[in-house]
Amino acid sequence: MEVNKRYFPLQGTVRLGNHAFDLGQFGMRNGLRAGLRQEMKHMKDMVIVAGQQSKARLQNARVFIKDTTRLAKEKLINDTIDAARAGDKAITAAKNIIPTRKTMAVDDLGNLFHVPAENKHTLEKLTTNKFNPDGVGVGSGVNFSNAVPSPSSFKNQIKDVLNKHQLTIEDFNKLKLKAVDELTDAEVRIMKEIRDSVPPITNDTLLHKTVPAADIKKYLSGEYAEIGGYVAKADDVAHIKKYDDVVESFRLDYTWDGKRPFPEGGNSYGVIKFSSNYADNVEIPYGKRLGGANTDGPPCTLNGFTGSRNGELVPEWQFNSRYAPNDRAELYGVTDGVEKLLAVYDSDLKVFIPVK
Repeated sequence: MEVNKRYFPLQGTVRLGNHAFDLGQFGMRNGLRAGLRQEMKHMKDMVIVAGQQSKARLQNARVFIKDTTRLAKEKLINDTIDAARAGDKAITAAKNIIPTRKTMAVDDLGNLFHVPAENKHTLEKLTTNKFNPDGVGVGSGVNFSNAVPSPSSFKNQIKDVLNKHQLTIEDFNKLKLKAVDELTDAEVRIMKEIRDSVPPITNDTLLHKTVPAADIKKYLSGEYAEIGGYVAKADDVAHIKKYDDVVESFRLDYTWDGKRPFPEGGNSYGVIKFSSNYADNVEIPYGKRLGGANTDGPPCTLNGFTGSRNGELVPEWQFNSRYAPNDRAELYGVTDGVEKLLAVYDSDLKVFIPVK
């Protein structure tokens, strides 16, 4: 059956439910056991309800995601896809309970047997495709790690400013890795002009803070509630999920008190997605050569970009202190590239409230 690519295939699930019910009644008229009637009625209801839930969740989620930028998008999307999976299972179960000519076959000895119907995951695939334009990880256990960057990411906007300076992206990637003390005056001017072309952070900008796995429990317990240090715009980094790529893209291969907060060979970390009313206290981490006061050592580049060597482009920002995020900030745990919403920030209580 060909799925209408524009509208959710609810009518198909209803027709299947009705078909199953009709077959059940046919079986009753031909002497099948009475329990089959109730089974078919149950199957019809299950298929129709699953389809209705999938359609309703899909419609509501699409409206919600269109109207918001930072609430629990991933959780809502995951719930929608779970409803679609339930619809797929109901459809497959209905096909298996009532054999049709399409599901019957004859073996080499001429015996008629039933070929179990395959779960085509039609509703799940359709729903997932609806919600993966920017490479967002969606679906319980579904991993869309390191997909295409958001259209609004600086990586997708840098071309114009590079063309102005007759640079290729390869040229720029080499330039950003050059020690600032080794830059010529012309290169300093070019680097600063490129970095200053990144739109500034506002109080409404969705930000992304990567935290060590060990810090997650501190936010959940209330020991930690504020955010500071280096951050990035979510638009620039939301597609980067895999642990090794996160460490390299953000250059988290630093040591603190003789240890690496993000150890080599790890597979989990935390992410806080938030906006801040302290956007005026965020600055570009320029070193003295580019007119700033940052003195952090390597892997900090002091040029406003992380020193990523994997082709990712991450403009970084730095809070001058630690501040509470805005209400509804979200704390995620990420393992093997799959995000899970763990807690949501309550600005009245000034703590992250675990999600049940």
